Amino acid sequence: MKPQRTTYRLINEKTAPEVPAIEYLWKKHKIGPIKPLGFPTIVAEREKRIIGFLSSRPSKEMVAAGPLVVDVEGNRAFVAMRLVDFYEKVLVSAGVTLYTFRVSKTAPKSWLNTIDEMLCRPYNETDKAVSYTRYIEG
Repeated sequence: MKPQRTTYRLINEKTAPEVPAIEYLWKKHKIGPIKPLGFPTIVAEREKRIIGFLSSRPSKEMVAAGPLVVDVEGNRAFVAMRLVDFYEKVLVSAGVTLYTFRVSKTAPKSWLNTIDEMLCRPYNETDKAVSYTRYIEG
């Protein structure tokens, strides 16, 4: 396995030049209708190409993470974990101590196991998805 050089960074979700690449990944991975990105939005870039992102769904009631998209061959877990790590660092620096996210029930079993290992608490379940809360500290 060859190590890859990937850069992770916070972008301005409204004006960043990366927004078209994010929208392309959104459509490619059939997440649903494109919705406005929220703060924070983190991108993963490799060889001048956006290979993933994690954004927030704008909400006045809570910090709601998502979507999380990684578009690489092979094991996407490392890129996903780094996106989450960077996302959480931005939230902690803003004084946030918990956030929510949803996971489709069709997600790979390995991803669901990772969520359990992250000590996330399910708080709502539908026939299509499970919503979780995650507590974070600095």
